[in-house]
Amino acid sequence: GFASNSGAEWYEQRRFALKTLKDIGVGRSAWESSVEQTEVEDFVQILEQQGGRPLDVHEPLSTSVSNNILSIILGKPLLRGDPRRAIVDGGIEGVIMSFSSSNLAFHLPLLMQFLAKLGLSSQAEAFKKVSDFHEFFKSEMERRKKIPPAEWNEEIFIDEYLKEMQKVKEKGTKTWFNENNLIGSAEAFILGGSDTSRTFLCWIFLAMATHPEVQENVQKEIDTVLGKDGKLPWSERAKLPYTYATLLENNRWRTVTPLSLPHCASEDTRIGGYDVPKGWNVVSNVYSLHNDPKYWKDPDSFRPERFLDKNGCLIMTRLDSYAPFSLGRRICPGETVAMMEIFHYFTAVMQRFDIRPLEDSPPNVDEGVDGVTYQPVRQKLRYIPRG
Repeated sequence: GFASNSGAEWYEQRRFALKTLKDIGVGRSAWESSVEQTEVEDFVQILEQQGGRPLDVHEPLSTSVSNNILSIILGKPLLRGDPRRAIVDGGIEGVIMSFSSSNLAFHLPLLMQFLAKLGLSSQAEAFKKVSDFHEFFKSEMERRKKIPPAEWNEEIFIDEYLKEMQKVKEKGTKTWFNENNLIGSAEAFILGGSDTSRTFLCWIFLAMATHPEVQENVQKEIDTVLGKDGKLPWSERAKLPYTYATLLENNRWRTVTPLSLPHCASEDTRIGGYDVPKGWNVVSNVYSLHNDPKYWKDPDSFRPERFLDKNGCLIMTRLDSYAPFSLGRRICPGETVAMMEIFHYFTAVMQRFDIRPLEDSPPNVDEGVDGVTYQPVRQKLRYIPRG
């Protein structure tokens, strides 16, 4: 898929994927409303049913967030209790288990298969989950292929890709449109659109429990602008400057992807005084950038004000010292969609709940689990309905 391709193949596959998602309507108002009215609302209902009792939101968030992308890739979400739901969630966890940035398998994927064959339990379990995940998308592709092309749905990514494969085959064009890239692109969207957003939300809920003064400021702003039931489209997020600045600061304070995915040097070059031969992998240390006191005063502190000007308005220009969605031409293609999604989950939760730590257990925000993303330690918080 486009996430692992390079050169002309990468350009072709990424360009098609982005154009198709745009044509389907991802990121537009109709899709945004669907996210708000279905998955966000369902997640809020889970919190309400808990009645303020301690809850680890990792699993309900995983299901909720991934469904926003699955509905585009497959044409429908996978509901809780659907056996395929466990395969998707397991695949995401399998990738996290395998491709730790401190794990050689992150840089040498074939190593994961080798370790699994040796019978190493954790790698074998991870490889099984990833394999099942791959087979699931392969079976979904085969299912859609059996449908007459005239009945393919232009709002389903798999159908649009199959249509493009058919088109280039008829033209005899040299291309990289094939079944492997279709499956790879579908998997990349699910992984990129699920794990990162879920991890971000888990961190920011912990941040609110740890920084009640920030939570109070966010809620005051939401109450003033939206009231108890109001909604705000993403395009008008500047009306909630402190709230959105809190999201931006969370991306700096606990960078979800501390190390970028590897880039490959296309020619011999020199970076920071070091020779980088053609073909070598280069990984950006985003964590270091976001915690450099040269750019960020007191980087360990959580201060949304960093992203506000002296008038309290959002600083909308892109900062060179801020790169939560990576750097260069391979910057995450889902940045806007991810932040739109996160914005709606966060404002809905802050509008309706106070997030509090357990009485005898302060939140652990000093340790995390290293992987494709930097995740907080699994733990419970109390989501208390606001009066």
